[in-house]
Amino acid sequence: MNILDELAEHFDTRISSKEQYGRALAELNAFCEQELDKEQAEKLNDIAGDLIHAVAAINSREGMKLSARIIAGLLFDN
Repeated sequence: MNILDELAEHFDTRISSKEQYGRALAELNAFCEQELDKEQAEKLNDIAGDLIHAVAAINSREGMKLSARIIAGLLFDN
């Protein structure tokens, strides 16, 4: 079983880097500050936060499933 291939199948590699995540979040915040009024910026930040939490929940669930498959593979494969 190639664990890296399994990971690539189940996770969005575009958001797997802390640096990429940080840059994207900084870009969103800069856009909000420059282009939107305070109320609109707060609403967009709330929506982005909801999206971030949804992606994290999906990735966590997929990580647990993948971990279980890896463990089962290691225990039961000859």
